[in-house]
Amino acid sequence: AQGRGTAGSKVLEFACGTGSTSIIHAPLVSKITGIDFSKNMIAIANDKLNELEAKNIEFICTDLQNFKPDSEGYDVILAMSILHLLPDRDEKLIELKKLLRPGGFLITSTPCLNDMAPKIKPLIKFGGVLKILPKVQFFDLTELETTFTNIGFEIEKSWSPGKKKASFHILKNS
Repeated sequence: AQGRGTAGSKVLEFACGTGSTSIIHAPLVSKITGIDFSKNMIAIANDKLNELEAKNIEFICTDLQNFKPDSEGYDVILAMSILHLLPDRDEKLIELKKLLRPGGFLITSTPCLNDMAPKIKPLIKFGGVLKILPKVQFFDLTELETTFTNIGFEIEKSWSPGKKKASFHILKNS
């Protein structure tokens, strides 16, 4: 498999939102596909794409379960600021692992809210019930990293830019 983010890499961005991350990375890779279940987000991503000359990006409105990849697997999958929003996080990670080539990389950024905001947990949960905030999952860094290794990822790099900041991971598909 190609190395992470090399010119020959095929990349999938899971939950790409408005496509900004895919667009930034497109010049560095062979092909990048962004998927998101939100029609509105994909419409914005495609509007951005129409203003560019990039030919190696595509955005697809789909969820992970119904996604039909067009290759034998991806060298890199990006899952940025999404894992804390998934009630079925572990199942989604297993699905993402299946889409990675052996030796491929899953790159994540994840707010571990039990570490970052334990005192406001009731307020955040209440906001989710009222539908004024998204429903979020509370876990700490240790739980997240245990999940990664239990699923079969090798943690190649783990860091955070500061206290009460998201955790970043580069995970190798073994």
